[in-house]
Amino acid sequence: MDFSQTSTPASSAGEPIQTEDPYEQLKRFQIELEFVQCLANPWYLHNLAQQQYFNQDAFVLYLDYLQYFRKPEYAKFIIYPHCLHFLSLLQHKSFRDHLMKQDTATFVHERQYYHWQYLRNQEKVVRMEIMPDGTRVEIKVEEPSANGTVPDQLAAVPIPGSEATGTPSGHQVQPTDVSVGAPIQISPNGTMS
Repeated sequence: MDFSQTSTPASSAGEPIQTEDPYEQLKRFQIELEFVQCLANPWYLHNLAQQQYFNQDAFVLYLDYLQYFRKPEYAKFIIYPHCLHFLSLLQHKSFRDHLMKQDTATFVHERQYYHWQYLRNQEKVVRMEIMPDGTRVEIKVEEPSANGTVPDQLAAVPIPGSEATGTPSGHQVQPTDVSVGAPIQISPNGTMS
């Protein structure tokens, strides 16, 4: 695929290019939509990195052009919203460079999997923690009470198969122990966390 022939948006607003033919507009939109949604697959991103697409300036500009999918009038067509997070991460050269390594693709895939497994449940799991005695617990946000307030403490729920049935005595989970963030972050110095 040669992206040197791909045109970039005429306006600086990042709007999709308007062509004369409505059929061509629809066809282009569908192709771009499908491509953006493919970005939700870490192994596809790894493949693009191995094929050296991320080293082509035209391809990087194309990724920047696709940012228009973040606008509500276009985002409503997205089936896999995680692709928008990866589209943002792909704006960072360090992330694109790290995707060359299979370990990075595996790391990203695992983070994505755990995000889906734990943060999409009805009971929101904030974090899994291994206690000093080896007990594994899920730290969950408790549901609001009838008056609409959320308790100050978080619920620590033992994971089935763990040796103990609860948290060790004396250990109190504080709300400050909890960190909720995006699945993958790029720090200013270019490292992933």
